[in-house]
Parts: sequence; C-alpha cells; structure tokens
Amino acid sequence: MGPEAMWTITEAQWSAWISAYFFPAVRILSLLAVAPVFSNRALPTRIRLVLGLAITVAIAPVLPPAPSIPLDSWLIYPIIAQELLIGITCGFVLRFIFAAIDLAAAMVGFQMGLSFAVFYSPTSGTQTPVLNEFFAVVATLLFLALDGHLMLLHAIVVSFDWIPLGADLALQEGMAVMLHYPVTLFAFAFLLSLPITAVVLLTNIALAILTRTAPQLNLFAIGFPITITMGFLALLASLSPMGGILQQGFAEGIEAVGQVIQAFGGR
Repeated sequence: MGPEAMWTITEAQWSAWISAYFFPAVRILSLLAVAPVFSNRALPTRIRLVLGLAITVAIAPVLPPAPSIPLDSWLIYPIIAQELLIGITCGFVLRFIFAAIDLAAAMVGFQMGLSFAVFYSPTSGTQTPVLNEFFAVVATLLFLALDGHLMLLHAIVVSFDWIPLGADLALQEGMAVMLHYPVTLFAFAFLLSLPITAVVLLTNIALAILTRTAPQLNLFAIGFPITITMGFLALLASLSPMGGILQQGFAEGIEAVGQVIQAFGGR
C-alpha cells in the first residue's frame, strides 16, 4: 500500500468529522463572539478562536452522536444557521445583565453630573463615560471571580444534551422565554443605582433649600463639587452591597441561559 492510499480520506469520513467537530465549533464560537467578557475587544480574536476550538476538541468525544450529512447536501446550511442561533442567543441573554449595569452607571453619572466626563475606552473602541467604565470593570472582575465564565461554558456544553445537533428547534417557545428577560433589565438597573441616586437627590434637595434661604450663594460654584463628592461617598459606601446585587444578577443570567436553551429544546 503506497503513501497515497494511506492518506486517502473518503467523503463519509469528511461528513463524520464535520458532524463531530465543525457543527459544535460553530455553536461554541458564536457564543464566544457575543458573550460578555469573551467578546471584549481586549481579548484577541485568535485567542477566542483557539479557545473555542480547544473546547470543541475536548467535548466532541462525549457529545451525543450527530447525523452524518453528505458534503454536497443543502441540509448543512440550516444546521449551521441553527447552531449560530443557539450560540448567539445564549451570549445575548447574559449580555442583558451587563447592559443593565451600563444603564445603572449612566443613571448614576447623569445624577452626579459626570455624564459629560468621557474618555476613549480601548475595550469598546468608543468614547465611554468614566462611571460606565468603572462599573464595567467591577462587574467583569466579579463575574470572573464568581466563575461566571466557567458556568457559561458549562451551560453551552450541556446544551448539546438538551438540543442535539440537527434537532428541531422550538423557536416560538425559545423566543418567548428570551424576550421575557429584557423586562427585568430596567428593574435591575434601578435597584443597582438606587442608593447613589437617592443620596444625590437628597443632596440636590438640600442645595435647593439652601439656595432659597440664602440667594447670595452661587449654586454653580458650590453645587457641583458637593453633588459629586456626595455621589462618590455614596458609591464607596454601596460597593459592598453592590457586590451582592451583581452576584444575584449573574446567577439569574446564567439561569436564564439554561431556561432559554431548554425552551429551544422543547423542554
């Protein structure tokens, strides 16, 4: 048997490899491209690609057997689109929590008068308010400290048991569950920003009363420093309770990912 015969790969073998490795890689890589922390611009694309391929190679031998599809079959494209939808949806659901954190930071910055204080953020590539960047860094560090990234990867690995490759998706049920969670975004953002905004609001009320009783005081000269100082003191005092709120939010986000996957699988 010559060297040419030893390296001959049949179409059936190619189909088996695509079903075993390519389709799972599409779901995992689409998750890493959208999910918080993994989609950060500070993380190079090559690192995400290598990480996704490494996870695929590690879990492929234990995944449920997938149907072998011929390479020239049009059925490949619907399965690729389905895997993209599952991965993007899982990452998008968890991104709701981080969007709520950005909203809370915007509310706090507006009340403190820091909404105009922006700088170029290399992670987002845009002009970002300073408080938004601070909240984002705190949330990211806490997410990593709580092993949220590992729980997210565990959820996407378990999704192959709930939604096998090539299985039919319950799109209506899955979308209904996914669209339920943005409703809680504003409530979570309001709860996160409530202590600081309450302190700043009381400070503004006190300054208004002081201005009415002593009109000779220059509100613009003393108002902004006092408001910003009280806002930072309230932020410092609320950092510890904020950690518990963020932990609860991350737990609900991971649970939401599992519920969306189960809904897509018709469970």
